[in-house]
Amino acid sequence: MTMPARRAALPLASGLLLLGLLGAATPLPRPSDAAGEEKTSLIEGHARALVDAINAEEPGRRMARLRDAFAETEVAAAGGGKLAAMLGRIHEALGPIVFHHVEILPRAVHLFVQAARTKAWRDLQLRYEPATPWRFTELVFIAEVTEPVLLPNGPVESPEVLAWVGRYIDRLAGENGLSGSLLLVRDGKKLVGREFGFADAAGRKKVTPATRFNLGSGTKMFTAVAIAQLAQAGKLSFDDPVIKYFPDFPDPQWARKATIRHLLTHTSGLGDYWTDAYEKAWGSLRRLSDSLPFVYAGKPSFQPGERFQYSNSGFLLLGIIVEKVSGGDYFDYLKDHVYEPAGMSASGSFLTDGSVGDLAAPLARGEGGWVVARHPLRGTSAGGSFSTTGDILKFSDALRSGALLPRGAVEDLLRARSGPGEGSFRYGSGFMLWTDQDSPSYGHGGLAPGVNFEYRYFPRQKITFVILSNQDNGAYDDLRKNIVKLVTGAR
Repeated sequence: MTMPARRAALPLASGLLLLGLLGAATPLPRPSDAAGEEKTSLIEGHARALVDAINAEEPGRRMARLRDAFAETEVAAAGGGKLAAMLGRIHEALGPIVFHHVEILPRAVHLFVQAARTKAWRDLQLRYEPATPWRFTELVFIAEVTEPVLLPNGPVESPEVLAWVGRYIDRLAGENGLSGSLLLVRDGKKLVGREFGFADAAGRKKVTPATRFNLGSGTKMFTAVAIAQLAQAGKLSFDDPVIKYFPDFPDPQWARKATIRHLLTHTSGLGDYWTDAYEKAWGSLRRLSDSLPFVYAGKPSFQPGERFQYSNSGFLLLGIIVEKVSGGDYFDYLKDHVYEPAGMSASGSFLTDGSVGDLAAPLARGEGGWVVARHPLRGTSAGGSFSTTGDILKFSDALRSGALLPRGAVEDLLRARSGPGEGSFRYGSGFMLWTDQDSPSYGHGGLAPGVNFEYRYFPRQKITFVILSNQDNGAYDDLRKNIVKLVTGAR
């Protein structure tokens, strides 16, 4: 499941955080027209000015270069002194940095730099003005990344490209200690199937094809399929109001307006039940209903349908609706109606108390190396189920074959209904929808401490891509996004 900001390195101005290890969107090709070249040149100039501002030791120099990088409105709103202090903290953390290159997206810039002292690589993601001179308006996060690579040309299934992928995985596992599992399949033919690294903090238990990884928010796909199955059976309607299933909801007016579809599309106005109080209760939460009080403790932040806001609370309610309508336990419903029909024999929402074998431990960086990150005793309908790359491939195949839902019902789940939009993903009903280099794909991601997951199916290429990792390791994001580039042709 998606969590609140948790990998913070340094506080930014205006309440923002520098977040490490977050995924970056796939860059678009640079425009070839004169206006596009001017935009590229100006943005690169702003990026170099930002690097100079971070490196500057003298306050006047830092302020002057800061004004060359950031929009006048941003400097005025945040206060030049606050921005300068923020850049000073970055300098304290990283030391002098060296500009490498920028990747320009429709609404964001990825500035890749190397720390001169430690040789570590970082990706600074920034947003910029919508029109000339396209100066920066916000520094969103700083991500840990590996050294930028030159991707090979040719189709992803070519022997040369596949050989490069193998060497690249070996490098990330050897130099960056990356652990995980990756599967790339085209029209039933396995192109890449690799396991690498370790499933435990001590580095004694190697990852194998049987190692089960936490999917984080990937569970939301299974919850959406369960809801759609019950709708197909006539046991519920996507238009049913929340109040029908939760008559004691603390905000009855909201619950009368919010529907199952709003919950599925993250447009209900609910937020996240993942709070400090929830974390304190982790050891006693075994059933979905155990987490309901933490949903009730929150308040909707807008009226249903007004906008998109990612919501774990909404998907917890959906899981409880599955229980109310089916008359049984949510976890048993997934086993009987999703996992078994798809042939997913390794998947489930398992207890994390050591009673189940082959579960990869979620690993976070500690002072002396990897440490096991804290997690709930059991996941929910919003996230936390376990699976393997092989089982996710079976799920992908079952979606398309009709083993889980009729084709029309699957198409309904994959219809774009909400989401951030340009430069990022759109959202269907329980599924993320991407477009990279004009190549559409669908699936879901997952992110939590020591949890990284992404599943995508690319219809045009007939390619299924699954990647899992049990670490807070920036090498995961590099591997993930570079495989997507190879699949889509973005170089």
